[in-house]
Parts: sequence; C-alpha cells; structure tokens
Amino acid sequence: MQLHPFKLALASATTAALLFVACWLLVAAFPDAATTATEHMLHVNMEHIAWDLSPAGLILGALSWSAGTGAAIWLTAVTYNRLCRAR
Repeated sequence: MQLHPFKLALASATTAALLFVACWLLVAAFPDAATTATEHMLHVNMEHIAWDLSPAGLILGALSWSAGTGAAIWLTAVTYNRLCRAR
C-alpha cells in the first residue's frame, strides 16, 4: 500500500491547526483548569508562568504547529513508501 505524502501531510497539518485552536480556546475559557492540567502532565509548578493568549500567538502557533506536523508526516509517508519498495 502506498501513501500519498502530500495528502497525508495536508490532512495532518489541518488536524494540528484545529487541535491547536481548540486548545487555545480551552485555555482562554478555563485558564485555571488548563494550568492545573498542564502542571500535572508536565510535573512542573507553573505558579509564575502566564498564558500568552494573543491573536498573534494563536495565528503563529497554529501555523508553526501545522507546518511542523505537515513536514514530519510528509517525511514519514515518503520514508514509508521507500521502505515498502525496498522489500
């Protein structure tokens, strides 16, 4: 089975952007719960750390996560296709 690297990368980038926006909205709506959840997940004390919920942060974060995810998944699909041909 061959993967379509561009289509898979585009789908993954879109999903990453949607998840980033959903996370941003949850943090904006429930900052205390988001802080508590993050502290438990990362085993850190975020007492002196503030959330950056600016529109620029939303746009740049969504774009960077999308681009990084898309690139990583594209590379994964290309590598997978090459490994399948090597058999």
